[in-house]
Amino acid sequence: MSGQKSHFSTVPILLGELGSYSKEKVQWDSLNLAVRNYSKSDIKTVVIETADLKQLGDYLHFTSKSVRILGNRYAKAYQNKFLDF
Repeated sequence: MSGQKSHFSTVPILLGELGSYSKEKVQWDSLNLAVRNYSKSDIKTVVIETADLKQLGDYLHFTSKSVRILGNRYAKAYQNKFLDF
């Protein structure tokens, strides 16, 4: 592979933040910060915000409505960043 360009350098990366409702807020905030910082170093990366989404009641998972909103955000972010519209 020496001298060959990696196909991974052209792969888009979409990263969703962890929800803002965790009982382990410090750890989740730390992970979300790491995600945002990584995205600054890779032009093929987009971060999907989740701060306004609701949790299911277990402080871990999004509600089904929030998951649909998140999916729409992923689609829009992909279109805006990686497709020529």
